[in-house]
Order: sequence, then structure tokens, then C-alpha cells
Amino acid sequence: MRLTEQSDWTGRPILQDSATAKKVFAREEWMKVIRDALPAGKLDVLELGCAPGFLGAILFEGTEWQPFGIDYAEDAEAYRLSFEQIGKSATLYQGDLFDIDLGRQFDVVCSFGLIEHFRGAELDQVLAIHHKYVRPGGYVVVLLPNFTGVHYAWHYLFDRPNLDTHNVDSMNLGTFRIFDDLGYSTLFMDFHGQLRVWGNSSWVGNWFTGKAVAALSHLVSKSSRLLGRMGVRLTGRSLSPYILYIGQRPAADAA
Repeated sequence: MRLTEQSDWTGRPILQDSATAKKVFAREEWMKVIRDALPAGKLDVLELGCAPGFLGAILFEGTEWQPFGIDYAEDAEAYRLSFEQIGKSATLYQGDLFDIDLGRQFDVVCSFGLIEHFRGAELDQVLAIHHKYVRPGGYVVVLLPNFTGVHYAWHYLFDRPNLDTHNVDSMNLGTFRIFDDLGYSTLFMDFHGQLRVWGNSSWVGNWFTGKAVAALSHLVSKSSRLLGRMGVRLTGRSLSPYILYIGQRPAADAA
């Protein structure tokens, strides 16, 4: 079951400048984990649900990774525009990842905020597509938001329309058991990052309350960052904003 439609994936911002890239890279600790886990050197990297390429371009900047992406959004071309900002030429395959067949494999297959928009058999299929496109010995990287714990309460109160497009049941480490069954070596699998909140879709119809909720989220997140710098870690299943999985496919398997 799909929890979103094609129209939900248009008009998202592309990467505009290097200053934004540096700011986001410093904030998103999961990018550093991925950089450390993957081997140095040239890698062909396929991102599923790639547009608008904002996070991918920031993650790829300064690496020898070559970007490839699949997306069915009408403005999927935004993916290539984001990578142009870091001087990389990205290959875009525009189409539905359930229907398209690229006929090749990649060193790394990744997704950032994709799998949680599916439920049941389609969630299993999306995870299987990650496996399909990664070469033996290659790597699968999956990032998804954590809308459990404190985050569930936040989104339920302030961001319900957005919450309803997410499969909260997928936001647990058991989701990645499929890769264990396929013989993958787990390099990283955990709830990750210092507490940070976002989302005010329940209130955007009212200018004042929308701004107030946005200001509150900024205050909570900034306070959490300050506490983190003081050594107070607000992390774990109930607090961390993300779930990150990095696994390596066996060099030889029957799949």
C-alpha cells in the first residue's frame, strides 16, 4: 500500500549553494556515519526516490561517488540540478521504481526518507528493490525518520497530515530483518541523532499558529543542540529523529 501520491512529491527545494550544504552536513550526523562506513574511492551510487537531490548532493560533495537516481515525480529533474551545485553530473532515471528495470547493479543503493511511505507487501518490495540493484559485495543504505516516542506526539499534535503519509510501524529495527535473511553484514543499525523536531502541517492554514509551531520546533531543536554540546545526549528510540541502516551484501550469494 502506498501512503502518498505522485502529486505529493513536487515543488521540493533543490540545493542552492555551498553555504547551505555545509550547514546541513554539520547538523545531520547520519551523513558522517555513512561517509565513515563506506569505502573511500570511486563508487556508483543509486538513490531510490532521489528527487530533489537536496540531501544526496550534500552527502556526495567532496567524494568520488557518481550519482544515479530513480524518481517518478513530475519535477524529478530537480535531482540533477541539485548535483550541478556541487559540480557533479547525475544520471536520472525518471519513472516508477516498481516498474522500471535498469538492467545493472551499483556499488551502493540508498534511500533517504522513502520506505516509510509504504505498507505491507509494497514495503517489502521496496526493500527488495534495494537488494536487487546492489552488486555482490556492495552496500545498502536506508535512512528514515523516527516518528515514534516524542516524535509521534509532536506530529500527532502539530503535523497530522504529514504523519498520515508515514507508516509508523516501519520505524523499528526489525524492518531491516530482510537483509539479515539475505546474508548481509550489518555495519550500522540504530536510532540515530540528537533530538530534533519539525513539522507544522496541521496549522499552516492559520498564519499565526503556523508560525508559532515553527518557532516552537526551532526552539526545541536549538535547545537540544546546545544540550548536546554540553554532553547531554537526547538520543535513542524515543528521542532520536532518524533510523539508519547500513549493510553490506555478501560477495557471493544465491540471490
